[in-house]
Amino acid sequence: MIKESVKAHGKRQLEIKQKVLFDRHAKEIRYRIDTWFFLPSALQINPDFYATGDFRRSLKNYVRLRPPTEKIAHLSEAGGAIEILAAWLAAHRDDPALTLDDYENTLKRYALTYKRALRLAVKLIEKNPQKKNTETVSATLAAIRAALTAYRALAPLAAPAEARLSSAAFHYCDEYITLMTVQYLRRLATPADVPARAAIRTLWREETAYCRAHYPASMPNATGKNEDVLYRWSALKKYINRYLYLDVRRKKGNPLLMHTVYAVAAAIAMIFATFVAFFWQGKYGALSSNLFMAVVIAYIFKDRMKDIGREQLLRLFRKWIPDRRLLIYRDEKTIVGDCRENYRFVEHELLPPDIAALRERGHWLQLLNDQRDEDILLYKKDVTLHNRPALFERTQYSIVDITRFNIADFLKQIDNLFEPLPLPEDENGDSRGERIYHIYMIRHIDYAGQQASELVRLVVNAAGIKRLEMIQPLQFVAEAGDKHGNGTDELRS
Repeated sequence: MIKESVKAHGKRQLEIKQKVLFDRHAKEIRYRIDTWFFLPSALQINPDFYATGDFRRSLKNYVRLRPPTEKIAHLSEAGGAIEILAAWLAAHRDDPALTLDDYENTLKRYALTYKRALRLAVKLIEKNPQKKNTETVSATLAAIRAALTAYRALAPLAAPAEARLSSAAFHYCDEYITLMTVQYLRRLATPADVPARAAIRTLWREETAYCRAHYPASMPNATGKNEDVLYRWSALKKYINRYLYLDVRRKKGNPLLMHTVYAVAAAIAMIFATFVAFFWQGKYGALSSNLFMAVVIAYIFKDRMKDIGREQLLRLFRKWIPDRRLLIYRDEKTIVGDCRENYRFVEHELLPPDIAALRERGHWLQLLNDQRDEDILLYKKDVTLHNRPALFERTQYSIVDITRFNIADFLKQIDNLFEPLPLPEDENGDSRGERIYHIYMIRHIDYAGQQASELVRLVVNAAGIKRLEMIQPLQFVAEAGDKHGNGTDELRS
């Protein structure tokens, strides 16, 4: 199962997320994603002005795991995450074999579990009218307070390991869950009609005061720019979330096969040139002007044959020679998967029929259906993950595949943001219009024998991304009975 979200990440970045669920018993999981960008020719994103290397530099790839799902009320109960953490700390408080990574990862795992439990609890109240009552809100607040108190009570158990390993992970995790609590409580208390609003604000003030007393560097200053606070918060999030993120290392596609292809092309060209030299030498002798001209012409054709042969062989072996290969590591030495990427421009005539038909649905102006001029850029991504014990250690059997694409290069040739309109001279008001461009994106996903496609319209101007519009959401065959949804700023299916 794959769930996908597409959203604008700032003005210049597009973020695409796939949540991929793993079969616990499967040895590996594999999925392929083909993304077509349909770009107006005015942007000049074509082979003459835009190289595939430019596209590769615009991509950021992340792969992370998902923390365990546990109800907020169960965290501090018997057999819950707090009790498990306490038992682990007690067992390892005097363990000389305990490593810094094991210690910190155990605490980070709890902090991430708490954050997910908190988020789901708040979301349940916000999205479910049946749960939006005083009883549910009061019970949630009591569970939050109990979980925070229980975690902070473990400080003496963690102290020996902290001292021995020179770590402050326990307090970093405490700071993280405190800030997340403040953030979600403020979000929960924002609607004026929320039940028990006074109780929510009371707990929010308590946790704010706790943060101010124990972690003053994380408290914003009402009179300052708070750049140091934001920097600390960003660093803290990265430190905690590092447990979930897999290490993605970038490699060239397949250097051995690629060089083999180059060698074969060179060998064929050299055979041709040598054959011509031998043939003409036998006909005109070793020293003659005819032989000289034949050798020169042979070498000219040899270079052309080498280049053409290289192109043809690369096209033939494209499947096995990706433009870039990403190796996915769980730790320094354990490879758990790889991702093969290819980028190329495609002619309209070579589009798969279903992709071409889906593209036609995107037009909202009929004259564009009659004649259009656009370039097509294809990004192919083939991901394989191996179900190894080290991969899903006490996490969900799922991953989040995140791709961020910076569209800054797409905007270099955009004209002025506003242009005058051909209105009558006596027309009142502003006679200028905002110049926009439509970039269409079709994503086709092939996973576990199922296929699905989605169509997104990306509206851009000179400043960047203006909005996203979902035309056809992603829908697998097994989900054909579900209703289609729409969105603008964030699109999910």
